[in-house]
Formats: sequence, structure tokens, C-alpha cells
Amino acid sequence: MAQTSTPNEEPDVQPAKGHARRPPLAEVDSWELWQTWKRGERDWVRPWIGLLVSFCAVLAAMYSFFFFSTSASNDTGSQVAITIAFAALFLVLWRRISPRRGFALAVMLLLISVSGVAFLLWL
Repeated sequence: MAQTSTPNEEPDVQPAKGHARRPPLAEVDSWELWQTWKRGERDWVRPWIGLLVSFCAVLAAMYSFFFFSTSASNDTGSQVAITIAFAALFLVLWRRISPRRGFALAVMLLLISVSGVAFLLWL
């Protein structure tokens, strides 16, 4: 019985123009979103902005929960630890947002600002 090779289940994906690699499905290419926004395709971008704002709200809710939990027990060490953990998360996100570091920093400052406003609303 001759063995036949099975076709590759996953098609080869060519990177989009201007990209060194295609981001994973779970990543939002913030640079492409910005370029699309600048081209005037705002209706296409708005759901993604909503997703990013929702992500900020979830981050703020998580930080609020842990912050208030440690405040109730007067555990200052845990408050410092959770703040360091969130700072590390934002650092990792900054490195993943875009290879353009200046643009990624602007996006992260926006994410931190939205998360901070949501956190202050929970105070």
C-alpha cells in the first residue's frame, strides 16, 4: 500500500504589506487601526476601540478589586505588590502593542489613562 502525503491543513499566510509578521488572532494591530482611522474608515475602527476600552475597564476592575481587598485588611505590602504586577503587565503590553515604540507608548498612556479614570470612578 503506497502512502500518500496529506495536504497541509493550514494554508501559508503571507504577511500584510508593511508588516514583518502577522499578529496572532488575539492581538489588535493598533498601528493598522490608527492608519484606518486616519483614512476615515471610522465605522470599521469603532468596534475595536470599544474592545480596547472594555479591556481597560476590565483591568481597572481587577486592580480595584485587589486594591480594595488589600485596603480592607491594611496590607500595604500586597498593595505595593499588585501595583508592581500591573506596572509589569503594562510594560509587557507596551512591548506587544506595536514595534513602533513611540506609537506604542502613546497607546499605552491612553490605555493607562482610561483604566485610571475607570478606577477613580470605582473609588
